[in-house]
Amino acid sequence: MKIIKKFLTGEESETISSFIMETENYVKSIGPDNYIGTGDDSLTGRYWCYNYLYDMPGKILIPKIKDIFGECVVQCWANIFRNGEGIQPHKHYTGDGIELGFVCANVFLYGPNPGTWYEEVGTIVSEIGTLVIFPNDCIHGVPPNKEDGVRVSMAFDIYTNPDDFNMVNEHPSRYILIK
Repeated sequence: MKIIKKFLTGEESETISSFIMETENYVKSIGPDNYIGTGDDSLTGRYWCYNYLYDMPGKILIPKIKDIFGECVVQCWANIFRNGEGIQPHKHYTGDGIELGFVCANVFLYGPNPGTWYEEVGTIVSEIGTLVIFPNDCIHGVPPNKEDGVRVSMAFDIYTNPDDFNMVNEHPSRYILIK
């Protein structure tokens, strides 16, 4: 696990979180919530059909991701958790039973922060703009938000060997190649 404080500035975090909240209904209209580990009709459940790196957040995030990982393929989605909402403990996988070489990451952007729980280390309460990078087989989750404000974060699956990555039969906006 690697923690990068100030991966994003406060201003960058605010800009991205505002974009996420403003486009929430649009992203939800693209396809159904495809994830059972959150509340009904979650933004998280649209991980499969919309990648925020193709839009305004990509202008801020792509150069920073490239600085850390070099050439890579990235899936990026957003999470908005209102009062009582969180995400059950889970790990990331390809869905087809084949574990490709990838790492996961998340960045806390805005709002109440109950922290993110990681199986190996317990709960980490991140500051705004902090990026946490962890193995794809690390079980993690977010406890329910107990406050009235919305909690906004982003999550990433980062495939560090693009030559081994095959995007055939995937939704065209799910992944982005960063060169």
